[in-house]
Amino acid sequence: MRYPTKISEFAPWLLARAGAWKLAPASVGLSAAQANSVDLAAKLLDSEYANALKQRQISKNATDSQNEALRAALFQLQLDLRIIDAFATASANPAAVYTAAQIDPPAVPTPVAPPGAVTDITVGINIITGATILKWKGNNPGGSTNVAYIVRRKLASATDFTFIGTAGNSGPEARTFVDSTLPQGVDSVTYLITATRGSQAGPSVQVQVRFGTIGSAGQIGVTSVKLAA
Repeated sequence: MRYPTKISEFAPWLLARAGAWKLAPASVGLSAAQANSVDLAAKLLDSEYANALKQRQISKNATDSQNEALRAALFQLQLDLRIIDAFATASANPAAVYTAAQIDPPAVPTPVAPPGAVTDITVGINIITGATILKWKGNNPGGSTNVAYIVRRKLASATDFTFIGTAGNSGPEARTFVDSTLPQGVDSVTYLITATRGSQAGPSVQVQVRFGTIGSAGQIGVTSVKLAA
């Protein structure tokens, strides 16, 4: 590369060389007029670049001052809005208070919908412990927090589902449940997974799992997973 391409490097680079060429133009094959022209161009660029840097700093300082003023204004506004809201609540005519204040009343909070049904359920077996591992995806509305999943189980010989534990909605083990209490020798089991948040519950989803021999080694594994009605 014959010369820098960044202006922060190019401006001082050219200024130094143009000054040297102006002192001895004949040594580099330039006329005095040619050397003087590039020297003037280099000096103008250096001046304008320095001015641009100065203006950028001025603009940054102005933006910082603006943002600080905005934070202070918002803080004071929030304080005053609390006072106005309290005054309107205690007033016989709250609408008149907000009309006088030229602001809208506080929006009525919209309740967050219940959690949705779980989807994309997968089932596997821990080959070391033999525990059954269930994983799924959540389908919860925006604004949902503190969602937990209740897991129930029903063996083929049972008539009712039995609670066996819960799973969280965040962290490395999110939406994962390990069933380490499944009796040995069962060939099928049905799980019921329900997303909950506080007193709200989403639709329960049943999944039937069948076990059997897999491969020539005779290893026990999951042979089918299907949603149950």
